[in-house]
Amino acid sequence: MIPVAFLAFLIATDTRSQNVCDGDCRRIDVPACESAWAEHVSAVFLGIATDVRDLAPEPTDVTAKWEVTFRVKEAFRGVAEQTLTTGGDNCGFPFSKGREYLVFAKRSADGKFYVSICAGTKFAIEAVHDLQYLRGLPNEPPGSTIFGTAFQYVNPIDNNPGHWGVVRRMKPMVGQRILVEGHSTRRYETLVDRTGRFRITGLEPGSYTISIGATDSVATSQRAVVADKGCAETDFRRTITSKAAHR
Repeated sequence: MIPVAFLAFLIATDTRSQNVCDGDCRRIDVPACESAWAEHVSAVFLGIATDVRDLAPEPTDVTAKWEVTFRVKEAFRGVAEQTLTTGGDNCGFPFSKGREYLVFAKRSADGKFYVSICAGTKFAIEAVHDLQYLRGLPNEPPGSTIFGTAFQYVNPIDNNPGHWGVVRRMKPMVGQRILVEGHSTRRYETLVDRTGRFRITGLEPGSYTISIGATDSVATSQRAVVADKGCAETDFRRTITSKAAHR
C-alpha cells in the first residue's frame, strides 16, 4: 500500500500539475492539531467509504471525478457529511470502497464538500496519532502550541547537477533562542534542545511570528496561525556557505 502522504508529495513535485491543491503537499506528515484547523478544512470525520461513483465530466475538468459516500463513525469538526466529491483536477484523493479513512473536507461555494489529497485525509490505519489528538479534544486545555525543529546543515550546498537529491547532514542548533511574537505585547521564548526540537504552549489563538537567532546574529523568521487547542509546526534549516564550512 502506497502511503497517502507519499502520493501527495508526488503531486507537489509534479511540474506538469496546473492546480494548486488545498493543503501543503510538500510536508509529508502534517499533525492533526494543525491540519484540522486549517482555513481550507470545514469538516473532519472518521468513516468508511461505502460507495465510490464516477461523475460525468464537466468542461473544466482535467481528470476523473468521483462522488464518495461514507458511513460516518466519529465526527470531530463541522458537519460530518456522508457524501462528498473529489477529483476533476490534479488534487483528487484516491478513495476505495470499503476502506476506512480519516477525512479532512472543505465546503465549496456551492455547499458541497470536496477532498484534496494534500489536506490531510488518510487511511485510518495511518492516522493513529491524529485520532489520539482528535479524540482528546474535549479534555484538552485552552491554548495553542507552536513547535518545530532547528537544524544547521553541516556541509554547504552542492551545486553539482549530478549530485541532485543527495542527503545533506545536519546538526541541531542547540541552545538557539526561539522568539514567538503575536498580536499582544507578550513575547514567548524558549531554547532549542539537544535533539533540535522546541515547543511553546499556552498561546492565545491568532497569528504569530516565530524567529530564531543564528550563531552569526542573522535572525530567520516564519509566520504561523494557530487555533485554540490547535498547533503550528515550524522548522528552521540554516544553510552555511563554503567559506563558513572551512572556518
